[in-house]
Amino acid sequence: MRALAQYATRGHREATLAAVVTALIPLLFWLSAAVIALVILRKGTSSGLKVLFWALLPGIMWLAGGDPSALLTLLGVATIAVVLRETVNWSWTLLAGLLIGVVSNLIMVIYLNPALASIGQMIEQLAVQSDTSNLSNQLQILQANGFDNVLMGFFGATHMTMLLASLVLARWWQASLFNPGGWQTEFHQFRLPFWFVGSLITLIFVVSHLFDLSRWVPMLTIPLLFAAMSLVHGSIEKLNLGWPILTLFYLTTLFFGVIFVNMLILAAATDSLFDFRKRLPTR
Repeated sequence: MRALAQYATRGHREATLAAVVTALIPLLFWLSAAVIALVILRKGTSSGLKVLFWALLPGIMWLAGGDPSALLTLLGVATIAVVLRETVNWSWTLLAGLLIGVVSNLIMVIYLNPALASIGQMIEQLAVQSDTSNLSNQLQILQANGFDNVLMGFFGATHMTMLLASLVLARWWQASLFNPGGWQTEFHQFRLPFWFVGSLITLIFVVSHLFDLSRWVPMLTIPLLFAAMSLVHGSIEKLNLGWPILTLFYLTTLFFGVIFVNMLILAAATDSLFDFRKRLPTR
């Protein structure tokens, strides 16, 4: 990965070649987006947009085949990279990422509607034909909750995560090559402002309870999870607890799933008020 970043920063031709080739390879378009973001962060918006122009050609090719993911990711990551470069503020970058994620999700619905209808019919048939009452009940619950909403919520959260992951990779590349340790310091100190958290929690409540638009909830929690990861990494580093505790944290997240994720969201929201890392002793 670092070798790719070194190659892409040699010049415009190398960056364009790296972005186009990775965009052509199936499922590597996120890497192409990271290369474009690196050029934007390091050399400016104008240079990055020139690379983006050529990388969009493979994205259009995938779009013609019925998959808008590559094109949406390339455009989305380039946009939030510009926001990060101009504002030097991750809160505004996350807000821009949310807006792009919503628009991308609406576009994806148009392309995925036929597939969603087919999958919905399959689930209905499985629910009718299933001999296992427990499995049948679970399928019926899934169908009652709106399978298309569940699936689009998953796609939306995944796409938003991919946008952030590509930008974070580009930011890590930039720090690794030109400012060692800069990304770690930047990430460990990140904390969402209270106005952002309050607005986000209010929006989550509104879309999930008042308008029954629960498919947007997973995407809306991504900024809070990003802040929670920063809180955990920053606290572990300040307390000098080392990688065993960090490994335990990720294993706990993996095994306890939704319950632990909700605890992380609550911790990130509370941290916006109390700034826990500032109160921790330095070891």
